[in-house]
Amino acid sequence: MTTGRYAVDAGGSGTAVRAFGGGWQLPSINPCSDGAAAADAALADLLGSIAADVRGRQLAGARVWLAAASAGHDRPETERARLAAAVRDVPVPLAITLCNDVDALVLACLAEAGTVVAVCGTGSGVVAASPAAGVVRVGGEEYLAGDQGSAYDLGRAALRAAARALDGRGPATALTGELAGAGGCPVPELGRRLAGLPHAKRAVAALAPAVTRCWLAGDAVAGALVRAAAAELALAVRVAAAELALPPGWRFVAAGGVFRGCPEFYRLVGDLLPATAGERLLVAEPARELARAMARPGWARDWPAWAGRLCGQLDHRPAVCHAG
Repeated sequence: MTTGRYAVDAGGSGTAVRAFGGGWQLPSINPCSDGAAAADAALADLLGSIAADVRGRQLAGARVWLAAASAGHDRPETERARLAAAVRDVPVPLAITLCNDVDALVLACLAEAGTVVAVCGTGSGVVAASPAAGVVRVGGEEYLAGDQGSAYDLGRAALRAAARALDGRGPATALTGELAGAGGCPVPELGRRLAGLPHAKRAVAALAPAVTRCWLAGDAVAGALVRAAAAELALAVRVAAAELALPPGWRFVAAGGVFRGCPEFYRLVGDLLPATAGERLLVAEPARELARAMARPGWARDWPAWAGRLCGQLDHRPAVCHAG
């Protein structure tokens, strides 16, 4: 019997699974998005959906590449333990490789001259890697210490700018009406309602499209917020590329909902990149890129050596081998 391959991109707002020629969407498994209980339930649903697909296709088992925003490179043991607990009840054989979502894109898209991956979705982070020089990370410390330029960052900044406009501390802006429409209530009430949520990150990030719409419509306040976000992301890319001394022609890879939902924002960040950047790639579906990498000859056999050779600082060990 054949063993299936499943590529999973688990970000802050949702989880995408890619298998064979199809795929499906599930809620986020990140505890920072909706809390530990909801994240654990989502993780159980994820593994259960893969098990159901394995059984439905009459496969011998599955190899799963789980690229998760919650799998921080500085605390892999935490996610490994959570995954090990969740996989105990899965009734089919799974071999799961756990990796941070940005690290996974680095491995899937690595170029000989080096690659810098910038993810801008609910959160943000940049990883640069070179087969010769190693790995550098910039940002990615979650929404209190990091996530500059992210959807959350844009949403929070827009709420503050709209509140300032309403009480006279700041200039008038179309954000007041746009955010009220997006949130279903006036900005002061929206701000208080969001502040009362136990996990507001995703709800605040959901306001980012309102900010980019106002920017594209010519609103000066929204424009300043968007340009500041783009500058933060471009700065992180420049710092990462400089740290590794990447030669001219390195690949820039952009992924995440803000880039995907607003191509103009992607181009704005691209205009701020250093002249040494070469090929540029906007990834519309990270899970698809991971699935393509898994389809390379020898991936299952050579994954640890391949990952270790290209990016020795990435945590690439198989997370769980479960016999069913």
